[in-house]
Amino acid sequence: MALPTELHLNPDEFAFYFDTRRGIEAKELGLFLQRVATVARREGAELQIIGIREGSLQVVIKTLKAMKGEFAANPIKTTAASVALTGAAVAAISHAMSPSTGNVTPLAKAGAEIVERHHVKRIEIITKDSRITVMDELTARDIKNSAKDDHRARRHYSDDIGNLRKIVQHGAVTGYVTDIDGELHFRPDGFRFLIPINQDNSKVSKIYPGLRYSVHSDLITRNGQPDSLVIHHAFPI
Repeated sequence: MALPTELHLNPDEFAFYFDTRRGIEAKELGLFLQRVATVARREGAELQIIGIREGSLQVVIKTLKAMKGEFAANPIKTTAASVALTGAAVAAISHAMSPSTGNVTPLAKAGAEIVERHHVKRIEIITKDSRITVMDELTARDIKNSAKDDHRARRHYSDDIGNLRKIVQHGAVTGYVTDIDGELHFRPDGFRFLIPINQDNSKVSKIYPGLRYSVHSDLITRNGQPDSLVIHHAFPI
């Protein structure tokens, strides 16, 4: 395995190493680094590119402490703080690029696209004391397959919401009432989700968990997701 040239990184620096002989399109590299910065910012770190090395592409990044309410970030004052903040940022980035997190992140998608479209064998994160492979050809395929599965799941879920909305508009819906932490939820028959019951605006005085009901109701959605159910009539069945 070809090694990158010696980087001589400081404790508040890390680098991305892209194992490729063809280079990467500037627009795609920029999008990838933008998403890297978003993940790091959640850990309180601002990132500053301080060097690009030739050979296989290497992008050297300095970690700065994000300051709320200010445009510029500050250098980290102690070595221990440098190690801690840089480590937190690198760990968050590595986690966000993993297909095993159960959620294909925008960063993971951007990394997988770089590997697939630019014949990159792997992407590594290099720190002063370690190097971690965060994306390779196998991982990129897993990300791509997970993204397809996630897209299908969202499409089916959206179809379910549309079908439930039609049923609610045209008549009664049957299902079970469930108590979750003191809040009543309704699980419609044939659907795989629970909807919180808006008890403040519902016109029925008593609904009991553990029972199956036929209800006439209004389905309230927010951003395409079921937000609450306002029940006008409920009949135990």
